Amino acid sequence: MRVNGKGPQTELTDGILKFGDDKPKDMKPDIYLVELRYRPRPEPHNVFDRLWVVVNSPVTLARFNKWLDDYVNVNWALALHPPFSRILPSGKSPDPNTWHDAEWKSTYLHHDAVWNMRSKPVKGGHGHQACYDANRNLIMTTIAAGTADFYTPYIFLGIPNWTNHRDQDVYPYIRALQLDGNPVFPTNVVIPEQLNRPCLHEGVNTHEYIRCRPVLPTGFQ
Repeated sequence: MRVNGKGPQTELTDGILKFGDDKPKDMKPDIYLVELRYRPRPEPHNVFDRLWVVVNSPVTLARFNKWLDDYVNVNWALALHPPFSRILPSGKSPDPNTWHDAEWKSTYLHHDAVWNMRSKPVKGGHGHQACYDANRNLIMTTIAAGTADFYTPYIFLGIPNWTNHRDQDVYPYIRALQLDGNPVFPTNVVIPEQLNRPCLHEGVNTHEYIRCRPVLPTGFQ
């Protein structure tokens, strides 16, 4: 069954899933939910296994690999303000000179994260995102954790920086998730703040993303 709005549920009699001739677009993979059923099939509950099949565009892989090459050096992140290990019950920043107040935000982009906090930019417009769980403790494991941002989404030197943040920090993350086989895409590609469903797998591409956008770039909190 194709589940990204492009096809109906179909029963395969030969066991071969045909993807079609059209290549998916970048960050818009073809997503299939495959159900394995006992035959004959008198009842719908005879499903004994399910799996997702994600067919990505070659452009997605090419753009992600180029991004990895462009950002292999992470020395820029060493100057970032270290995140706090916990946030205050009020959500107020313990140091307003370096970090903005925390915001309540629940999104599939950061599993299990309830609070989101962003640092103020350092020289070059770089910033840091930190995510916290329901107990206000810092999350340090992907996919839930926040990461360093080459471009802070806030205005830097009077110039809005959110499109650079989207293109060079958020889009590559979404591509990594999709290349790892997660059946996800952004609900709004222009402002990608949410995915259509939770991720299922953290793989090599996600780890490569974290290598270029570390969770604790300063090495401490």
